[in-house]
Amino acid sequence: AQTGTLKVRVSFPNPGNRLRAGMNCLVRVANSDAGNQLTIPNKALTEQLGEFFVYVMGDSNKVVQRRVSVGSRFNEMVVIRDGLKEGEQIVSDGVQNLRPGAVVNPGGQQAGEAAGKDSSAKK
Repeated sequence: AQTGTLKVRVSFPNPGNRLRAGMNCLVRVANSDAGNQLTIPNKALTEQLGEFFVYVMGDSNKVVQRRVSVGSRFNEMVVIRDGLKEGEQIVSDGVQNLRPGAVVNPGGQQAGEAAGKDSSAKK
């Protein structure tokens, strides 16, 4: 869960001028992304004509482009609502140069990490 303070601007009716500038209030916001979520780094996403995609590792290190539904973004992460399962490996570096079917060479300390709830997926 992420908590903190947000600066927002809200417009609503104020009959009788009961609320004045400088007053404080408590606001409850419905969050459709509450609970455990599958998250990946923003840099793993590509966008084409308003749709979002990730490159998923397939057989023999060949990548497959897959459409995903995204949710909230926070820090450098984005919630994936649909299209990716926990444990699937994705590419997060150099995605702008990839094409479906490309063979990638996993490397570095982050190789082998998998997509998971509340964790990043990198390859």
